[in-house]
Amino acid sequence: MSRAGFTNLNMHSVRRHAPGDIRSRPSSGVPGRGSTGANGRAGDLYVLISERPSDKFTRKGDDLEVEVQVPYTTAALGGEMRVPTLRGSVTMKIPECTQSGQAFRLAGQGITKLGGGRGNLMAKIRVAVPKKLTDKQRELLRQMAATEEEVVA
Repeated sequence: MSRAGFTNLNMHSVRRHAPGDIRSRPSSGVPGRGSTGANGRAGDLYVLISERPSDKFTRKGDDLEVEVQVPYTTAALGGEMRVPTLRGSVTMKIPECTQSGQAFRLAGQGITKLGGGRGNLMAKIRVAVPKKLTDKQRELLRQMAATEEEVVA
């Protein structure tokens, strides 16, 4: 026995199906695949499930959130954007006058639920403003600004 009270085992692989909605937690894994006990029978193998954080997605129960950068022209005029999902990507329609911070629900694109079905993917819009403008873009924006009530330098 080790100092922690656990028996050292010979390492071997065990394949086990994990349900789609599994969360980070200790779990009773595989009956009869643990260490041999005092009675000569193998005990249960306990598995620690650890969910790895994602760079793209934030988990909210069975739902996921993803930030989508949208060019300011697409946000103003409308259009389509590719949105990453767990299973690839999908095309999402961006309505005219979409605001930064606005979220759109993509039904069934979230985490697989234990009883069947899937959660949703919430695509949160982040309007991307260009870092540089051409002379023509600047002039067109000034023309647009002239139609608005606010004064632009």
